[in-house]
Amino acid sequence: MFIQTFMMFFKTIDKNGNKNNRYSNRFDKGNPVYNFKGMKLRVILKIVTFFFVASACFGGPLVMHEKGEKMPTNLQGPFVVTDKGDILCFENGAVHRSNDKGKTWTSKKILDEKRFKDSAERAIIRTKNGTIIAAFLNKNEGSYGKNHKGKWGEGNVDDFVLPSYIIRSTDNGETWSEPQQIQRRWCGALRCMIQLKSGRIVLVGQSVVPWSHSTLTYASDDEGQTWKASNELVLDVLFPHDHEGAMEATIVQRKDDSVYMLIRTTRGVLYDSVSTDGCMTWSDPKPTEITSSQCCATMTRLSDGRISMLWNVLPPKNPKDYGGSREELSIAFSEDDAKTWSKPIVVAARYQKAEDSWVNNQVSYPYLVEVEPGVLWITSMFGGLRMKIHLKDLTK
Repeated sequence: MFIQTFMMFFKTIDKNGNKNNRYSNRFDKGNPVYNFKGMKLRVILKIVTFFFVASACFGGPLVMHEKGEKMPTNLQGPFVVTDKGDILCFENGAVHRSNDKGKTWTSKKILDEKRFKDSAERAIIRTKNGTIIAAFLNKNEGSYGKNHKGKWGEGNVDDFVLPSYIIRSTDNGETWSEPQQIQRRWCGALRCMIQLKSGRIVLVGQSVVPWSHSTLTYASDDEGQTWKASNELVLDVLFPHDHEGAMEATIVQRKDDSVYMLIRTTRGVLYDSVSTDGCMTWSDPKPTEITSSQCCATMTRLSDGRISMLWNVLPPKNPKDYGGSREELSIAFSEDDAKTWSKPIVVAARYQKAEDSWVNNQVSYPYLVEVEPGVLWITSMFGGLRMKIHLKDLTK
C-alpha cells in the first residue's frame, strides 16, 4: 500500500472547527505511561494531523512525537547517503536522488515496467567501496500457488513464487546493472541489508516451508555480484495461517563480530538468533523479553555507536493483544550491542476508532536512516509516517 501525505495541520480540529479532545486521556496532563522491563516512561507527543490518499481507503489522524517534523519528501525509502552527500532511494522502479537534503528530487526509471514491479518492502545499502546495492521483490512474477490458484497449506510450497532480485550501481547510482535473481521461491519480505566489518554484504530474506515462513540470509563477498544462502530458521506452527513462522528479521553486527538477529513471530515477543561465522549459520531462534505485536522490528547502528530499534510495542490499553495492534510505533536504544534496551519512546501513532479497520490505523514496517550525524528520517510502509527528528530529542 502506498500512502501519500498531502496536507498537515498542527492541531486536531473536528468538523465544527473545535479542538478535538479525543486524545486527552493519552496526551494531556497525565501523559501516557509505558512499562518496559519494569521501567516507566512518560512520553509527551504533539498531535499532528495528516490526511492520506491510500490505494483503497482514507486513514485517520497521525500523531507524531512532539519534536518530530514532516520530512521534506513523501518518498518511503529506505534511503542511503552517497559520498557526495546526495540522498538516494530506489522506489517504484526508479532511482530518486536529492542533492539538497531532500528538498528537491530527480527521478530515473531503471526497471523495465513490463518485466518488473518492485514491492513496497525493499532494502538498500552503500558499501565501503561505494557500490550501491538494492534488493526488491518482483510482484510481476508472484504466484500464490500453482496457476495462481493455490491455497495456504495445500499443494506444493515450490508453487508459491515471489522472487528476490538484486540491482547494483558502481557510479553513485547513475547507471545500474540488470536485475539479478537470487531466489525464486516465495519471499515474504526484504527489509534489511548490512555490511560486516569484513566487507561481506548480508541480506535478510525469507522462504516458505510446509507450512510457515522461514528466515535466512544471503551473503556476498564481491560487492553483490554473487550470493550464497545460510541455513533457514523455522519455528513450530502454533496458529496455521499464512503469516505464521519466523518472519521479517532485522540484523546488526556486534562489536565482537557476531551478528544479532531479531525475528517477527506470532507469539507476543520477538525471537532472536546469533551467527558467529559471518551469517552462514544461525543459532536456533529463542524468545526474548521484547514484547511485540505481530509485526517486524528494525535495528540500525547509529553514528554514535548505539543501536536503535523501531517496533510496535504491545499497546498499554491491551497488553495481551499480540494478534496485532500496530497503533503505536516506538523506538529504544541499546548501548551494549542489543543485550539490553532503553525505555521505549512512542515516535508515532494512529489510534483506532470503533468503526475503523485496524489495517487503516497502524504505523508499522518502519525504516530509519541517519541522513547526517544525529538527524534521523523515520518512515513507515503502513501509516504514512514521514518524520524528521533529531536524535538528541529522543534521548534526553
